[in-house]
Amino acid sequence: MLSAVLAFARIRGLTNASNPCAGVRGTKSHRDRYVTDAELSDAIGRADPALAAFLALCYFTGQRPGDVAKMRRQDVQEGALCVRQAKTGAKFRIELIGPLAAIVAGLTDGAVRSMFLIHDRRGQPFTLPHCASASIT
Repeated sequence: MLSAVLAFARIRGLTNASNPCAGVRGTKSHRDRYVTDAELSDAIGRADPALAAFLALCYFTGQRPGDVAKMRRQDVQEGALCVRQAKTGAKFRIELIGPLAAIVAGLTDGAVRSMFLIHDRRGQPFTLPHCASASIT
């Protein structure tokens, strides 16, 4: 920030001093926090249906949020969820057993309103900005 302020001041002719920040590089820290089962269960219980399904699929498949948002009904084949990761290109078949089977069955049962497993009320694909505006209270 200080570097940007000094650059602005030099452009405007307010100073001709050298930038004391030159050559200094910041460090980025990565957040690493384990969400407990109780916290996840509470969040899913308070979320709207699309966000709840999204969180559950992320948890039970272990896939990246972007890959989960792109899952389609046709990815469910022969008792498995076929996934291709966008980042690595790796292909997986995740067996539909236990809670994951119940979640996917709930998403695929009934009338087809969208080709995506998780979608909004209009059938449009679930988007990650949906998370920011979702109703978790």
